[in-house]
Amino acid sequence: MFRSYLIAAGAALLCSTAVAQQKLDPSRLYPVTAPIKDAGTVDVSTGKWTKPAQQVKSNNQTIFNNTCTWTTLNYYAGFDWCEENYDEGRVPSPSSPGSHVGAQVNNNVISVQIAYCTYVSDAIVQAGGGYDMELAFWNKLNGDCVGLIPPTPPPQSTTATAYFDLSGLGLPGSTTTGFQACWIVTLDTSNSGFVLASDGEGTFNGTPADDKFIWMQAQNQTQATQLAATPDGFLIVGEPATGGYGACSYTIPCGIDALFGNTCGTGLDTFDASWINVDGIAVGAAGQPANCVNTVAQYGFGTNCYFFGGYPTAPLASYWLIMNSDGRAGPTINFYCTQTKTTSVASCVPAISATNTTLATGVWHVSNVPLGPGVNVTVGIFIYTDGVGIGQSAFNQVIPFGNLCLQNFKRSSPACPASVNSGTPNTCVGQFNVAVNCNSGALGVAVGEDVNVQCWYRDPPNVAQANFTNAMFYTVQ
Repeated sequence: MFRSYLIAAGAALLCSTAVAQQKLDPSRLYPVTAPIKDAGTVDVSTGKWTKPAQQVKSNNQTIFNNTCTWTTLNYYAGFDWCEENYDEGRVPSPSSPGSHVGAQVNNNVISVQIAYCTYVSDAIVQAGGGYDMELAFWNKLNGDCVGLIPPTPPPQSTTATAYFDLSGLGLPGSTTTGFQACWIVTLDTSNSGFVLASDGEGTFNGTPADDKFIWMQAQNQTQATQLAATPDGFLIVGEPATGGYGACSYTIPCGIDALFGNTCGTGLDTFDASWINVDGIAVGAAGQPANCVNTVAQYGFGTNCYFFGGYPTAPLASYWLIMNSDGRAGPTINFYCTQTKTTSVASCVPAISATNTTLATGVWHVSNVPLGPGVNVTVGIFIYTDGVGIGQSAFNQVIPFGNLCLQNFKRSSPACPASVNSGTPNTCVGQFNVAVNCNSGALGVAVGEDVNVQCWYRDPPNVAQANFTNAMFYTVQ
């Protein structure tokens, strides 16, 4: 059954401006000619491997499955080491329409499965600690093609809901340099504190920017001698015709792969395009990064939203991903205190979030910070209240900065450094971050305490020169 949401969204994007979506040259599609092998499971916290036949954890629940091959041919997409690929999907919440028995407002993600192809020998790969990849996940990040807003530094390690550096974990390569090897790898994330919100923040809104999670994958492996027409890359999947709406997730029946006959998933609300960041290359700019000459920037559109020509005449621009949870909701983060004050860049709506609810590794961060006309540097300070059993703040007062929703609050600075971001004027690509346990606990936040957090940020030349973000509440783990 075709997914009308996916097809309609793709049609809408195709009908928009030329900048919105760019067609990749067919040469970026590479046929999978080697058997796709299961490498097994590696614990991202310990580096311990288990055999493919062993499950990561018992009683798991598949919350997202995107694995069905295009009915015509099996392809992977080639990527160079200076490219980051941002794809999307949706994990339904209890309020989502459709049959999603067991859906939670958020999910303790205990395993993630990815797939890649490489021509680099295992001897070379293992000498460097294993195939070099990065993964990052956001509860939401502007929707399809990240809202056509390029994600920028700080790095994913501080801005994402969950970030995994897979270098050093021993991911396999090829038997011999120059020969294709394709691998499925399962990552045991059960001890990482990875909690992903369903439908962006636990509630279905019906808009991609609010409901879809975004995930980034990057392969950082380099070839000492560039091999002609043999780049490394990621398996292309998500055939909508193979299964029903969100097949193979929750209790929805799986599809049957048209090429291989195995059960597979169609990826709930996958979209026929992905955003590709090219290091140092702006949106629509020409040029190639130094020593990284095979990027999509060669087509003249620079960092941009790309697809393979349009499904069904070309494969869907979507990639292999399975996520499993333990079937239980993780610690809840409640978002409240909506801001209505207009920012200096009309399309920017800064949003606060946290990487997780732990004290040890939690990071408060804000995305989509505006850099107004003539402004290339801005600063933000987190304000917060903390205490055992204080609950969500009910305070609300409108002041020139917007809705202040905390009373008798503390400030993250000067105990911890203020967050500073720089970029291009009249854009909204800024990020603010502060570690909850920064400077060895200087904020005074402790495990078991409730916290309410907002961010105050400079926003010249807007009225009052500064604004508030929305607020969030959770209990520190």
